Amino acid sequence: MARPRKYGDSIREDLIIAAASRVAAGDDFALRSIATDCGCTTSTIYRLFGDRDTLITAVIDYVSESFSKNQHSVAATDAPMDDLRRLGIAYRTWAIENPTLYHVMFGGPPACAPEPVDELPDSDSIQPLIDAVRRGLTAGDLVGGRPEQIVRSIWAGVHGWVTLELGGALPNGPRKSVREYGVHLDSLLKAWRP
Repeated sequence: MARPRKYGDSIREDLIIAAASRVAAGDDFALRSIATDCGCTTSTIYRLFGDRDTLITAVIDYVSESFSKNQHSVAATDAPMDDLRRLGIAYRTWAIENPTLYHVMFGGPPACAPEPVDELPDSDSIQPLIDAVRRGLTAGDLVGGRPEQIVRSIWAGVHGWVTLELGGALPNGPRKSVREYGVHLDSLLKAWRP
């Protein structure tokens, strides 16, 4: 009896990245095409993921975990305003280094977007931003709004800039606008300072 073939984490990740690339590009999401991209067979995908829907779930989980890990890599300090700036820089860095993953995560509205609510989203990836804003409010470094307003303002400003930058709408291009992005971040934070 033949032994089942073992696959390492490398081919699993390659398949997830190939699938993410197809999602981001709006290309065909046929398993055969994804397998061909990775130099394997569709049997490999079935053995590793079970089916197409499980592969899609794996892509979403991979992207979410990657972004969340990025945001959690910014250690909280006694200076919440510095932490907010460093979170914004980490956000941009992740997007520039992972444009495909960024597009999968933020490329468009979700298929079934929930109704807007006053509460902040229950998302591990945004928790560092929420925590830094709350610490900034407690320290008196931020004023003039509820935590939800400030988080959404900063998030929208950072997300908007990065989306424009990745889309080529900024004159200096994605790798050359670090200084301009820093000025943008400072202006976002200044809007909520005393």
